[in-house]
Amino acid sequence: MTGEEIRETLEASLESVYASAPFRQKGGYPIRVSGLSAVVRINNPKGARVQQMDIGGKPYRADRLYTVAGAGEQDLSLANEKKGTGVVAIEAIERYFKAGSPVHPEVTHGEFIAI
Repeated sequence: MTGEEIRETLEASLESVYASAPFRQKGGYPIRVSGLSAVVRINNPKGARVQQMDIGGKPYRADRLYTVAGAGEQDLSLANEKKGTGVVAIEAIERYFKAGSPVHPEVTHGEFIAI
């Protein structure tokens, strides 16, 4: 996905949770990510909530292509080249913990700062 597509995906997720019009709110919570940090203004209008976004510890570039992994079509609807792995989520998690244990939170930690 391009950096801009990732930003748009985050904006859409924030809109579904924090829409100013109650009938546009879907509830729940924004997408959960690893390796992405963002400063967001949740009270800003649709499309203007993400104020700053870093991917892999560096400021995102709108035109750069990033490799993104996800579990579900909804969060990756803007992705150009999608390919399934045939692995269900629980299998992927089990493999990850077997290969990477112990897991260090500083490696997988990202954060959203809502202002």
